Amino acid sequence: MSLRLRYWTSIIFPLLFCTGICIFYRPADTNVNLFLEELFTFNFQFNDIFPINDIIIYNLPEAFWVFSLTLLAAHLYFKILNLKFNLIYAPLLYIFIAEYFQLVGITDGTFDPLDIFISVLFWCIAFSLMQFHRLDILKLTNRQQRFRLFILVLFSVFMADLGVYW
Repeated sequence: MSLRLRYWTSIIFPLLFCTGICIFYRPADTNVNLFLEELFTFNFQFNDIFPINDIIIYNLPEAFWVFSLTLLAAHLYFKILNLKFNLIYAPLLYIFIAEYFQLVGITDGTFDPLDIFISVLFWCIAFSLMQFHRLDILKLTNRQQRFRLFILVLFSVFMADLGVYW
């Protein structure tokens, strides 16, 4: 398997897993399920038919988003004035802000230190992979393409949130 195929597979498959979990196992009032409910009349909840562990339902999707975002953020930067921000740290920032907002009640959800632990672990794995293949990622990928996908993944994280926006 080529390095390019492994890189994109390492990003796409975790995201597909997250999407499946969110559609079929997360509560019906998540944004993605509310959106799908408007398009289809079918209830996508499978937890009664094929039950899986709560860690897989509630902790792993966030960790996989963080993993994919970290790989996508390899060598992506944005500049504001003369300051250059490395997006590799954006997934970590997301983890801590999201959990803090849950802790103080700004957003729906339950503060869970296990979310932080698993997500930081997956960030470290992705960061290590990115460092190991640093030059290859720059050669094999288009920054604009990765940046667009980075934004799309951030949108998917929003869609997995509870439906307070519809």
